[in-house]
Amino acid sequence: MSRRIDSAGRLPALDASRLTPRDLAAHGPVHPVDRMHYLEEKLAYQEKATIGLVEKAYKIKEDLIDNLNFTHGTWQDEKQARELLQDHIRTITDVVRKLSKDIVVGILRFNLKT
Repeated sequence: MSRRIDSAGRLPALDASRLTPRDLAAHGPVHPVDRMHYLEEKLAYQEKATIGLVEKAYKIKEDLIDNLNFTHGTWQDEKQARELLQDHIRTITDVVRKLSKDIVVGILRFNLKT
């Protein structure tokens, strides 16, 4: 931060809101009010940044919970569909076995009649 001398030969007042710690060290002691203002501005900035990060973290958490709930629901739906399919396969297998036995019995009766 460079400071230029004005036409009256005076240094302009420091704008504490634009000072960095390096500026403070380079320009020597600063009036305590200016330093306090600088620190308050930095603290306010940090608070805003922290609030923004907390809000982002909360949104990410909510999105994660929503996705986990969706995945769990999908998993439950798939589990029910699998169980239903297994029941259908068992039923079809039982029907095929019964028909197979009926066919064998029918063939044996046919052979006995002939």
